Amino acid sequence: MKKEIAAFIFPAFGKPYTGFKNKGLDEYQERLRDYLSTASQLVSINNIKFERACNGIIEDDLHAHYSCYINSCIISDILKDRNIHPQYAVPFSMGLYAALYYTSSVSFENLLLFMHNQLASALNTLNDVQYGMVSIVGLPFHEVEELIRNKEMEVEVVDAVNELVQVVAGKRVELEKLMLIAKENGSSHARMLPVSLPYHSSYMKKIKTIVEDLLLQIEILTPEYPIISNSNQKVLTTKQEIRNELANNISGTVHWLNTMNKMHELGINVLIECGLSNALCKLVKLFNSDFQVYHPRKFSKLFRSIA
Repeated sequence: MKKEIAAFIFPAFGKPYTGFKNKGLDEYQERLRDYLSTASQLVSINNIKFERACNGIIEDDLHAHYSCYINSCIISDILKDRNIHPQYAVPFSMGLYAALYYTSSVSFENLLLFMHNQLASALNTLNDVQYGMVSIVGLPFHEVEELIRNKEMEVEVVDAVNELVQVVAGKRVELEKLMLIAKENGSSHARMLPVSLPYHSSYMKKIKTIVEDLLLQIEILTPEYPIISNSNQKVLTTKQEIRNELANNISGTVHWLNTMNKMHELGINVLIECGLSNALCKLVKLFNSDFQVYHPRKFSKLFRSIA
């Protein structure tokens, strides 16, 4: 029988279910109240915006991140309490924060404050023009790069989600042009993502010094479980590696396709999505149908399998 090697995968915001009913997770609502109580002492949370973000209605970047981070922490805690401890943590994009919480590398409070402060700084700093991100479906990485280069556009490919899905960030007016050009060149679908910042692009380097200063205020511990970097696919096991990942995550490109390849290379074959989402599970199954995947709506099956 093939040995099972498991990983928790942590989604970014913008990938939630709609109408999550916490089936099989009876403790979810109580934990949500507790986490929101703690979080509200540190940052200003609008409960209506938070709840809407939980259901995929994104009104601002901050509440979208709060929702994603807090819910991912809750889900990973519930699973840990049920003695489910995968060997790896694998974040997608800004899912890094919840992954660090799961591995006990940084406290819930410090991660929330770090996330809030760097995003608030970015929103205040990048206010010269409108920015955004676009998902382009149906074109490989090199073709999207070539379109951008040929048109000398002020945008960047920041994530190869899979072979035919690329995420591009930059100035919104340029992204709107790119969507039209991409469709003219064979893209089956292109859409603007519900964000106002150009995450993982060089534009975010404008707050690099601020991010470095914020990191000086954070205690980082050796992670209890290795983390697979979504930026360079290295397996992170030390405090310095975690610090470097936090310093570069918001302004460095990521590569989910390479991350899935890395998981396959390491022999990981069971993936559990920690968040109100099944988006990463879908991507993983498209990449390799042999992966066993679980997300909150399928956790009852997961719990039966380990009973």
